[in-house]
Amino acid sequence: MLSGRLYRIITGTLQGIVNAVDFGMLPEQLVRQPYINCLTRDQGLEVEFGISGDTLRLLEQMGHRPVLVPVDKAMSTMLNSVMYVDGEYHAAGTQRVDGCGGALLSTGHIILDGIYQE
Repeated sequence: MLSGRLYRIITGTLQGIVNAVDFGMLPEQLVRQPYINCLTRDQGLEVEFGISGDTLRLLEQMGHRPVLVPVDKAMSTMLNSVMYVDGEYHAAGTQRVDGCGGALLSTGHIILDGIYQE
């Protein structure tokens, strides 16, 4: 059986991809967006603070049961992202935990929070 955290990773990754592809967000923007998550129908649709009231109403009209995550809480979705756009690396990590986003390149160089280091 897979843990709930794994499914949050999948939904967080999918939301990050959608934000990058459909809305043109770079890592610095997309890792800081609020998340929506649903593990089971009984649990409802977990919605973090920052999702608009209009969106919540549309979800309810489509038959979903939004469950608001308190403003001082966050789901365990911890997305990190690295992109190579127009000759530049962009990396960002979630601010939900200590640390930063980064990548180790095959050349041995590293990128931390968008800064390329030799």
